[in-house]
Order: sequence, then C-alpha cells, then structure tokens
Amino acid sequence: FEEVAARYGDALMQPRVSRGLAMTDLDDDGRVDLVLNDLDGPPQVLRNVLEPVGHWLWVKPVGKGRNKSAIGAVVRVKAGALSMQRLVRSGTSYVSQCDKRQHFGLGPNAKADWVEVLWPDQTTTRLENVKADQVLEIRQP
Repeated sequence: FEEVAARYGDALMQPRVSRGLAMTDLDDDGRVDLVLNDLDGPPQVLRNVLEPVGHWLWVKPVGKGRNKSAIGAVVRVKAGALSMQRLVRSGTSYVSQCDKRQHFGLGPNAKADWVEVLWPDQTTTRLENVKADQVLEIRQP
C-alpha cells in the first residue's frame, strides 16, 4: 500500500471525526463526489476533479405511486465483460443519504449492452444499446 492522500489536497490530511458519508455527482460529469458529515464542524465537500479514465452511466429509476424514489428497485447493467447490480435504498450512512441515482463505471465500453430495472412490484424494464456518459432516467411503466 502507498499513502496518497497528500497528493489530493489538505482535506484528506487534517485529523477529523466524521460520522456520515454521501456519494453523488454534484456537477453531472460522471465522476463521483463525496460529502462527509463532521462531528464538530461543517460538512466537507470533496469534488472529484481528476481526469476521467473511462465511461460511466448514472441510472435514475423513477417509481410510480407512493414510491417515486423507487426504493427497493434493483438496477442491473451489462457492458462488455462487466456485469453490475445496485439496489436503490434509503438511509445509506449515518445521518446521510447517497444519491438515489445509481452509478456504473463502464471502463472502456462506450455503451451498455443493456440496462434493466427490477421494480419493487417485480415487473422489469429493460433498455438495450444504451449510450454511455449520461444520466439515464427510467420510469416505471
């Protein structure tokens, strides 16, 4: 292992006590940003400004009825040799909530072979040949 925190700024070098973490993409550039809740101080926002190293996809499932946030939906993505799955959930960290959009790193793949949402009512929505590097909203039928 190698200590690399000092390369990326002061925020990672200061001793702090943090209790929560939320992941999101604050500027919709495909790179995951972080917000940390400190015990005795304001939240820290860690924006990812590194050069992108591959393709990505954010999938935003939108449920129907009282579950508009699609809590309990499972999002699956197949892109080349990659097969990934994420569960839409709430309460992802202590007093924190990650983005309910689901992030998938696609590596060198400029498209996903397919994107599938298994909704909480056990119905499925599937899209094929999905272009990478976008936020994709999928609505429950």
